[in-house]
Amino acid sequence: MIRDVFPPAAPLIVNSHCLDRFVEVLLDEGAGTPQRLRAARASFAGDLTEKKLAARCVTEAAIALRRAAGQDRNPKLIAIGDDAFDEWQASRALELDSKRERIQAPTVDALDVAAKTFGPFPGGQLGSFTSGASRPTQPMEVDATPENLEYVAKNSARAIAAADHQGIVQAEVVLERIVDLAYRT
Repeated sequence: MIRDVFPPAAPLIVNSHCLDRFVEVLLDEGAGTPQRLRAARASFAGDLTEKKLAARCVTEAAIALRRAAGQDRNPKLIAIGDDAFDEWQASRALELDSKRERIQAPTVDALDVAAKTFGPFPGGQLGSFTSGASRPTQPMEVDATPENLEYVAKNSARAIAAADHQGIVQAEVVLERIVDLAYRT
């Protein structure tokens, strides 16, 4: 006799505010295939922190912007403030047509927030050197809030949606890459 039989149930979806905001923006912007986007979102197993997810989102936006600018080389994973600052400097200086600026503006905005909040220090800030009589200063340590991470994810999704509409990337492929444990840039 079988005792412990559980009826079929809907699959559990692991909580992630960053991924939820990312998918919401893509769906609102009409980017990608809704079924594939929802399937990719549901495939997230919860083994990445919100900060790592936001880092992947902004990295994918930076990749899309590079493709829009005709560049083939991917940036490294934007995991800390300095990484974001370096990419922000290059991204904001690009001179693109108005169509590609729809990718650039939200990417630069996401990179700016990532540079200021991803830590351990605000990106681009340097410590100071002083004479031997006093201590050098060190930039204040920062750590992104959940709101910062969601903001980065939402603006990254806006850039991905614009790139999807221009045929530069496929939104569902980008999301599948973000949730993939074997992620590489």
